[in-house]
Amino acid sequence: MPFAWTVNPYRGCSHACTYCLAPDTPILLVDGTSTRLGDVRPGELVVGSELRGGVRNLVPTPVLAAWTTTKPAWRVRLVDGTVLVAGAEHRFLTTTGWAHVRPEGCAGDDRPHLRIGDVLVGAETLADAAFRRPGAPPVAPTPPGEGPGGRAVTAVEALPGERTLVDLTTDTGDFVADGLISHNCFARNTHTYLDLDAGADFDSQIVVKINLGEVLRRELARPSWTRE
Repeated sequence: MPFAWTVNPYRGCSHACTYCLAPDTPILLVDGTSTRLGDVRPGELVVGSELRGGVRNLVPTPVLAAWTTTKPAWRVRLVDGTVLVAGAEHRFLTTTGWAHVRPEGCAGDDRPHLRIGDVLVGAETLADAAFRRPGAPPVAPTPPGEGPGGRAVTAVEALPGERTLVDLTTDTGDFVADGLISHNCFARNTHTYLDLDAGADFDSQIVVKINLGEVLRRELARPSWTRE
């Protein structure tokens, strides 16, 4: 049954997707230059993506929140020599859809995850003149998987100990990390409305809506509700 509305009895993240990457990961800015993920601050414009008519395009997107965490990390190696360090929950866009770095999810679910040979979608695949360095030659869009050197995964390796990792929330829900389309948590900044932070508090604090019944009755009584 398709539906347009759900009732959420709490504020927080039910599946605790703590997306994050190494702080030295280069992030694409709208002027075509890059900066370290650890140096990006709320209010800055980075490059994200959005679907338009079924086609994914690069677009400017503001950073709404940034935070750090400490946790186990994994090294992802690609054919073209790209090396990414990310948490197990982090998601990258592949030619078959979004995939986590590792399969372990909540309650042991085998969630979609990176496998050897998966091809990650790079910004060069979605090339747009608006996000190239001034004076750079035109870049023709490249079919998925046919970029220079290839974007296929060759290894996903556990790193010892724990690492300090960083992530952002953007308006599009993603950004370009080391040339690749990288997912981020869209909801973290909502915790700041409650004077909680978008990092550790979001990971650990679930806020129960104790007046859910009252609010539900009020919302269903609105004349503007068309019985979706």
